[in-house]
Amino acid sequence: MPGFGSKDDEVVLNLLMQVRPIHYSVVWHFPKDMAVADARNQAVELARHHGCEWLFFQDHDVIPPIDAIGRLMAREADVIGGLYLSKQKPPWPLTIREGRPFATWEYGEVVECDTIGMGCTLIRMSVFEKIDEPWFKTVSEPGFDGIVDNKTEDAYFCQQIIAKAGIRPYIDTAVLCYHKDLGTQELFYYDPDRGCPVWTSPDRKDTYSIATMKQLRDGGWINLPPRREAVCPVTDLTTKEAG
Repeated sequence: MPGFGSKDDEVVLNLLMQVRPIHYSVVWHFPKDMAVADARNQAVELARHHGCEWLFFQDHDVIPPIDAIGRLMAREADVIGGLYLSKQKPPWPLTIREGRPFATWEYGEVVECDTIGMGCTLIRMSVFEKIDEPWFKTVSEPGFDGIVDNKTEDAYFCQQIIAKAGIRPYIDTAVLCYHKDLGTQELFYYDPDRGCPVWTSPDRKDTYSIATMKQLRDGGWINLPPRREAVCPVTDLTTKEAG
């Protein structure tokens, strides 16, 4: 669990409650006060030292279901993560192809991506034997419009495994995670009952949404700017305008 300084109690408790698969022992690691890429590389080195078969990343602001590890292992993929959303309003699923989020999937499907976040991700340790060190790296490079593009360490890792090892990352959309804003205490997540991304109010008494999954699939979300104020509550699949 990479992080900076103290950890959020709710997130750490969730990690410690993760159901351990039968006949597997667990090595815990809580790096702190270092860049995320460095923390992930340190975790790989520690896992190799202990002869681990799998490495599971849970970020300091992600809350997966407590059976996430076993469910991801059951998929038998080399790199697979649970589904979580960006912390913005409206949130969008972190299922990335060609540099953009996509939503052409149904709840419960395992979807192939170009890039996934590492916030709830299971990696078979043999993957790291097929790519060069450093396995994780934050890279700054000019974008198409001349603006510097910071490629995050998870995007770098995914790029490397595809290019060097022919391994693609997957997302199990049935493993639904909360993405927690540690400042406001809001939770961002995909609601399968409503069929769309939602977020909670800070006191978590209300849930908000302004986009249905159909709109996401149609690309309508791209025209909706991030919002910091609350929007109209949604109690069905009908889209409400923020106001």
